[in-house]
Amino acid sequence: MEITYFAPSTQRGKNLFEAISKKINHPIKVYYSEESTQTDFLLAIHTSDVVIVDCTIPDHLDKSSISVYPLLTAQVNILDHIIVVSESQLPLNITPSRGIYPHADDETTTAEQIVSGIGTIVEQVIKNDTYPRLTHKNIEGLLKDQMGMEQMLTDSLDIKSQRPHNKPLVMISYRNSHCKEVELFIQEIIGQGKIDIKVLPPASLCGEREAHTPMRRWMLVGLLDDHIREVDEVWIYETEDYLNSWWTIAELVMTANINYHNSKQIKVKVYNPNTSSFYDEVPSKYNVTITDQQHQRLARLQSNTRPDTMGPESLEQIKQLKQVAAFLRIAPEETKQQMLSNLKSYLEMSVPKSLDGDDRQEMIEDMMKMYSDPDELERYSSDDVFQDEFWNYISYQTTQKTAAFNDKEFFIDVDAFINVPMREVTHFRPEDFANAAQSKKLLSLGEGDNKHTYSITRSGIVCRYLWLATRMGRPTIKQAPGLERIDIYDVQQYEDKR
Repeated sequence: MEITYFAPSTQRGKNLFEAISKKINHPIKVYYSEESTQTDFLLAIHTSDVVIVDCTIPDHLDKSSISVYPLLTAQVNILDHIIVVSESQLPLNITPSRGIYPHADDETTTAEQIVSGIGTIVEQVIKNDTYPRLTHKNIEGLLKDQMGMEQMLTDSLDIKSQRPHNKPLVMISYRNSHCKEVELFIQEIIGQGKIDIKVLPPASLCGEREAHTPMRRWMLVGLLDDHIREVDEVWIYETEDYLNSWWTIAELVMTANINYHNSKQIKVKVYNPNTSSFYDEVPSKYNVTITDQQHQRLARLQSNTRPDTMGPESLEQIKQLKQVAAFLRIAPEETKQQMLSNLKSYLEMSVPKSLDGDDRQEMIEDMMKMYSDPDELERYSSDDVFQDEFWNYISYQTTQKTAAFNDKEFFIDVDAFINVPMREVTHFRPEDFANAAQSKKLLSLGEGDNKHTYSITRSGIVCRYLWLATRMGRPTIKQAPGLERIDIYDVQQYEDKR
């Protein structure tokens, strides 16, 4: 059995490794972050029987911060034999299959707790070892085995989809302001022993008054989508204000989007706490119908806001697309055809071979069509997702009721939902909110009749973190290699009580 360990090159990281090594009492190959590369991680997770990763976030983040985050790849969230340990909260987009780490913003995990529990989890990995590891000795051989890597991902996802005791897994959708009564409801349901519950703690992704850019709003919706995909049913805990929020409507829209042309349908049910019962049928106001155009638009928003596939550096690539469009308009036909031939060869190598043959070919053809048409390239590069307002300005719901719900005709308007984040863009950047919170300055938000004065305060959560993957050998960093700190600010309409 081969066990591999990735640790920060800090004294704390080294001490934790030594303690775990003694506890497991088995030879462990250790990689320290400052002496290792992303290719070391990629090779180890496909060839080792067990991989342990210390994802503890440094107390202070700056460009000299030391952690394992620059080494990580997306497989950290998927492969079943990877064990994540951390004394601090994890970034929002690190959601491993196994591990010992805090599960709420206000929790910490001690080194002693990690050492105490690690042996049991290693035994679980060995017991559930249902897929073979690859046998490559170097990264060059591994990278040529794309089918083998994709098969490991597929096998791990199959394990994650298995349900203990064959109980359906249910996610409760609710407004954070009703979390206390929802907790009681959950305890009652769990006591019946018929289902397993998945409930996101209040404000675990976003609080009711948090301020975000449109990009970050859609990024959080993408993380929410990941959670929804794991469940069999979504239960709405009905309250009068449920449809007032863009965020709760996001849960229903993304459920409908997942169900779109999907053989496995996530069932939606609505619980009325006043009658202590479920409706026989879902009331029409909660039903969401997705069109093909909306489905494609949501896919576009998600793919361009996922932190593991999209980062600030991607905006430079968009500038290059505009240059390609300009080049296509003037280049000789022979030069254009040579460029497109090279592109097709690249796509044939890079598009996952595990995709269904027809889907894979369609994806390649769609990419070729776009790169063959300068008008289409310009339309693509002019999309909202590549605009400065989308990335760098705060978007905030100042109205009591979101425009995503049509309260005249009583239905969820998916087109309005998609457009709301850009419609609610303010003329303030995150640093303006930071300055307002520090100086206790009031900000004027909204437009027309909805324009009001707001106070900005630091949230009790203070901050969350986001993992930004290293791409093409370069960390996509803001504050620290592989990590972005998200400062959380609450926005409250100001009332002058003088």
